[in-house]
Amino acid sequence: MEVIALRPLHSGEEIVNSYLNPSTESSSSERLQELETAWNFPCRCSICAGPDVSKSDARRRRITEAKQRIEESRGNPSEILKYAELLLDLMSKEGMVIPKGDYLELAAMASKYLGKRKEALKFARTAKKHWDVVMGEGSQESKAMVDFEKEV
Repeated sequence: MEVIALRPLHSGEEIVNSYLNPSTESSSSERLQELETAWNFPCRCSICAGPDVSKSDARRRRITEAKQRIEESRGNPSEILKYAELLLDLMSKEGMVIPKGDYLELAAMASKYLGKRKEALKFARTAKKHWDVVMGEGSQESKAMVDFEKEV
């Protein structure tokens, strides 16, 4: 079995597995309640019980809002790009790795539509690397980004 770190790890850092949906935007109190109810344990990880919990909760609320803005954008590529970039930044700050691929692809498509070729390629290449790690090299998602790059 091969284990691949999705972010840099520090010496002695505890590696944990999330028992919740990796794209959840729930507040810390909602996540703690869900873990207690479903798994019967109190979480004490840095995301749920760290010193910056209120900042994390605020970022997660902004993630929910940005997703809603994309839904409400009615296909406006400028709005989609703006909120996809915001989502990627917020998700990075929250350590939300898995859901980033979809928004990298969305940013690539919006950039292409806006005639921003360099940006489109940057997002597509980043999405491909993401999918190679998350879904595996040669995955459908990864191949789609290779095809997208050829079209840009």
